[in-house]
Amino acid sequence: FSDAARPPASNVRFRRPRSRISSAIAPISFPHTLLENMPIALGEFWKRLVDSGITDADGCRRIASEFCDASGGSPPSESVPLAKHLIKSGQITEFQARALLAGRGLRIGACLIRSEKAAPPLGRWMPATHLPSGESGFVLHASPDMLAGGRDQWLDAHAGVTAQSLQPFDSEPVDEGRAVFSKLPSGKCLSEAIGKKRTLNKRQACEIGIAVSDALDAMHARGLVHGAVRADRVWIGSSGQAVLLRDPSGPPQSPQHVAGQREDSGESWIDSTEATADYAAPEFAAAETPCDPSTDIYSLGCLLYRLVVGKMPFAAATPQQMIAAHVSQTPPEL
Repeated sequence: FSDAARPPASNVRFRRPRSRISSAIAPISFPHTLLENMPIALGEFWKRLVDSGITDADGCRRIASEFCDASGGSPPSESVPLAKHLIKSGQITEFQARALLAGRGLRIGACLIRSEKAAPPLGRWMPATHLPSGESGFVLHASPDMLAGGRDQWLDAHAGVTAQSLQPFDSEPVDEGRAVFSKLPSGKCLSEAIGKKRTLNKRQACEIGIAVSDALDAMHARGLVHGAVRADRVWIGSSGQAVLLRDPSGPPQSPQHVAGQREDSGESWIDSTEATADYAAPEFAAAETPCDPSTDIYSLGCLLYRLVVGKMPFAAATPQQMIAAHVSQTPPEL
């Protein structure tokens, strides 16, 4: 592909696992039927627990003992009551129980799927556990089409840049494409976290600003530009830590380009719930202006303004008018 669309050169050797881990990567969905309508033989249920990586033979014996204790000394004799016990004890999710009873796969590479779909902006990803490390996060099955046109090289370039406050990526080959795992704590995006509160105190805003700045510094040092610094691209963990989310599937698009199409058009690996134009640097008034480190920093300034003031620096009816406002207007002083 052209030099303009080529990821920056890097001397980092990207880790590619040599072994292929078999996986069932077909989309998983279930009708709203009761577990009672999905019985299978108990022995087959035990086998599926082991094959999926949820437990091993010793774990099966432990589970059987726990079930016996919880049911007045009666050992498990049917798959559905055992599945309900595992749900109640928090050892599997209801989604996993339905998958096991229906004979559907719960693995994408080395990742065990916990739920069918994550909330935006990670709606294309699935909550999962990385079995070799035991880490929780999200997994995406990147099909060959999703990796075409050099996108696999962009993924490798992003995977080679790490920072404590930057979304990490680790991928491995699967039967069709790659399993892309991103370790993230439980939480939600910043735009959802602030909700109706709208503003944060200055200390909280500064902590988020420092975290995002550190993440951007790591990317910029390796020749990568984010291109979409905004509230729906910041992940807030349950303990309050901020992590900058990123789309590793290709070069960032200028707000002028994005304004001409739906931001959730399907090309990106991460959903959009906010408009890029709201955070656009004035130089984007020229359609040919590419994203660069300085435009990332300007977007961060808009984000911090929103967190402290409770609204964006400017208001406009369309993305084009918003970009023009960034050029011609001055926001009120803080």
